[in-house]
Amino acid sequence: MPHRVLDLDLDFFVLPTEHFRSGRSRLSESRFACSSPSHVEAFLEMQCGLSKKHKVPGRLCVDHHEAFDTWKDWIASGLIDAPFDVDHVDAHADHGLGDVSWTYLLTEILALPVELRSSPRRASDGLNFGSYLGFAIACRWLRSLNYVYGPDTPLLEGLPSDIHTIFFRDEKWRDGPIELPHYSTREIDQILMVIDQLPEPIRREPPVPNSYESGRDFHRQGFTHMILAQSPGYTPASADLLIRVIQQYFYPA
Repeated sequence: MPHRVLDLDLDFFVLPTEHFRSGRSRLSESRFACSSPSHVEAFLEMQCGLSKKHKVPGRLCVDHHEAFDTWKDWIASGLIDAPFDVDHVDAHADHGLGDVSWTYLLTEILALPVELRSSPRRASDGLNFGSYLGFAIACRWLRSLNYVYGPDTPLLEGLPSDIHTIFFRDEKWRDGPIELPHYSTREIDQILMVIDQLPEPIRREPPVPNSYESGRDFHRQGFTHMILAQSPGYTPASADLLIRVIQQYFYPA
């Protein structure tokens, strides 16, 4: 059976959701509230099927892009087999919407052989905590992606609106698989000029089934691995108390 990863961001348990922040200062304790430990435990046990008695291998990351490095390490060591399924439980999609990292991904990275794509540059215009999932898909590590969004995630027609639609054939992000398009720099320049119709890409990556679920409706069993991201720029310091609660469900790997 394919491995399944719970890719959890601590900001999923923080309200309201903060978007497009700069800097790493913690959120205000007076404006942002965290879920209670009992609520977090109930979510992990009742909705994710996790158990304190049967921990899964996992890793605590400071910023969420460290999940990319973790998966690279796990694959190299044989701890996980690619491709694997990912349930991305987060207040943000982390597709790369909001910066220009996608232009680097769809041109320079996709021009490389697959085996050379796992060492991208790290920057606002490269792999970062808001774009790492696109880079993981480019490495062909993901068999499927399910975005489990929070109660304060912006919606469009009932689905999260922070999705990078260019990742989908004909921009059918609501019900289509992710099929990363490989573009030339010239074609990307045309896209940045906001043309009416996207140019035909040089080629597309293999499709990755993509889905969405609200945290309220999400239920999953069978997680084999786990990531927890602290995301200090998107959580108040009081949220760190929940890290110890969540760490009861995985052992460091």
